[in-house]
Amino acid sequence: HRPGSRRCVRGADEALGPDPIAVAALPGGHVVGVLRGRNAVVLIDRDGHELARTEMPVAPSGVAVTRSGEVLVSSELSSDIARYTVRDDRLDRAGSLVLSGVRAIRAITTGPEDVLYLVEEHDHRLLTISLSREGNGAILDAKPIGLGPRAVLRTARHLVVTCTLSHTV
Repeated sequence: HRPGSRRCVRGADEALGPDPIAVAALPGGHVVGVLRGRNAVVLIDRDGHELARTEMPVAPSGVAVTRSGEVLVSSELSSDIARYTVRDDRLDRAGSLVLSGVRAIRAITTGPEDVLYLVEEHDHRLLTISLSREGNGAILDAKPIGLGPRAVLRTARHLVVTCTLSHTV
C-alpha cells in the first residue's frame, strides 16, 4: 500500500496466491512442484497429498529432475540453480549449481546426456549445462534463441523451445 494512495499495489505473488508454475515427475511416482507465490518447492505423493515443503529463492521459474532423481529449481532473479534431494518423503536442500553470467532463467529441463537445458529470457539464449561429475555446472553451449523464450522441453528426439515474443517454437 502506498502512503496517501487509495489503491493497494501488490505483486502477482501476493495477489494470485500460491501460483503453481511448474511440476516434474520423480522416479517412484511422486511429483515435485514449484509454488511461485510462496517461493516454495513441494513434494507430492501419487494421490496428490503434500508430503514436504521447503523454501527456495524468490521468483521460482522452473523445475527439472535428473536421471538420479535430484531436483533442480530455477529462479528468474538468480543465476544459481537450487538443488534438492528426496529421501524418505523429505525434500532436502543439497546446494546450488552456480552459473556465472546467467540472468533471468525462465525454464529448465534435463536431458539423458547428463545435461541441463535452460532458457534465459534476458539475453534470449538457450544454454546447455553439464551435470556430469567432471564438468558439473560448466556451460557447454550458449545459443541465441527467439525473443522471449518461455519454456523448454526435452523429448526423446528433440529439444523444443517456445518463444512468445517471436511467435516461434
